[in-house]
Formats: sequence, C-alpha cells, structure tokens
Amino acid sequence: MWSALNRPYANKRHITVGRRQNDDERGANRVALLGARPVTDMGPWSHYPRLMGQIDVELPDAKVAERLHELIYDIKERGNAPELRDAFTAILDAMKSDVVLLACTELPLVYVEHEGKEVVDVTDLVARKLARLTLPNG
Repeated sequence: MWSALNRPYANKRHITVGRRQNDDERGANRVALLGARPVTDMGPWSHYPRLMGQIDVELPDAKVAERLHELIYDIKERGNAPELRDAFTAILDAMKSDVVLLACTELPLVYVEHEGKEVVDVTDLVARKLARLTLPNG
C-alpha cells in the first residue's frame, strides 16, 4: 500500500508524515501508531514497517496494546459509548507522540478530541489519496 500511495498526508488537518509539502503544512518527526495487534506487531499483515524507516514510530507498550485490543472489540460491540471514549482517551494519554495514526477502522468510530495531540484517521488519508489519483482534477 505505501509504495502505491507514497506517504500519507491530509489537507484537512495539514499533517505531513515524514516530510514537508509546503509552508502551510507542518512536518511530524515522530508518530504513534495505534491499531490491531497484527498491525502494531509489524508482522506480515502490517503495512507500516516501511514507515519506520522514514520516521520515528512510537508503538504502544504491552499494557497499552492489551487495552487497545480490548477497546477495538468493545467498539465493534458497543459503538461510540461514553465509557469507550474515556478508555480511548486514556490510551491516547499513554502515547508520547503529538501525532497519533489510527491504523484501525474501528478507532475513528469513537469520537474523541485530545488537546495536544493530532489524531489522524489513516483510512481517511488513503481515501483522499485515492480520490486524488483517480479524479481528473484530484
């Protein structure tokens, strides 16, 4: 996926991962990666090992990874329940990076605003890039 889509960026949030596009966007030198275990374990199901060669990637520690895994399954069952927003905020608090990539389709379903962190939905980035690649004036 990364080779076809290059590096993700979002015009809406003005985030560039790993490089500056222009003066209107700020570059991030470190990002946190939140997703299911196969993604954050950087195994064969993960598209993110190449990202680690371009930027410092913070992964959740074992305790946070377990809470994240449980949260993902809870979201599937309960959606955007208030207690899940609190659990997600606690996970975001545990990450040191200012930019957090949500590399899981369930996580963006729980709405949280976190002061001091730029939370980026990777699925949104992929959709925007695909639109630019396929639309005539993208």
